[in-house]
Amino acid sequence: MHSLNIYFYRHTKHKTNMSQGIKYVIVLVGIVAAFSSIIFGAYMPTTKAQLYVSSVTALPNIHSVQDFEDLFNRGFNFYSPIGDEETAKFLGTETMDVINGQTDQPEAVSRALIQYVEPHLMQYPNPRHLVVVANMHSVLWQRFKHVEDFKIAESSYKQALEMGPKLPPPLYGLLQLYLNGGDKADAKVIAERILASWPDDTRVQQVMPLLGK
Repeated sequence: MHSLNIYFYRHTKHKTNMSQGIKYVIVLVGIVAAFSSIIFGAYMPTTKAQLYVSSVTALPNIHSVQDFEDLFNRGFNFYSPIGDEETAKFLGTETMDVINGQTDQPEAVSRALIQYVEPHLMQYPNPRHLVVVANMHSVLWQRFKHVEDFKIAESSYKQALEMGPKLPPPLYGLLQLYLNGGDKADAKVIAERILASWPDDTRVQQVMPLLGK
């Protein structure tokens, strides 16, 4: 009987130690998960965003394309599970503003800026990014008249429309591209498509008579 009591005591004590050990492991896992959540969910994305903001703030001080790349590489090279797509989106818009705002910018500089930002955008080929790429090449085509830019702009707008057939930005972008290129037939197709969704658009209504029957 005494031996039996010793067995039950040891067995119970062993189970208690195991239960305490499991509790310690659960607590430790919880602490690690909470710490990881803070690092990956808050610290890293916030730091990445701050790097982008500081880069934009420093833009007036850059003097070359290499300076531009070095400036924004700080953010792109900083690892964060969240923020790469957003950084690419904002930088694409910023680059578009730079190209659009500096009408006397040399062609080589404009192209170098686009060649830098475009791969970042196309890592996430959503309609917004495709429209930014199309807009940049549309500006280059209007400014430097290389047919390849027209084709890239047209293709990018069309890809965006495949993802969102009624999205206004690619529809209006494509219409303007065809109008600028004197392509009345394709412009009319897009204009009719726009009016089918937005029949009260007076700007497009005014364009229709110019596109022929």
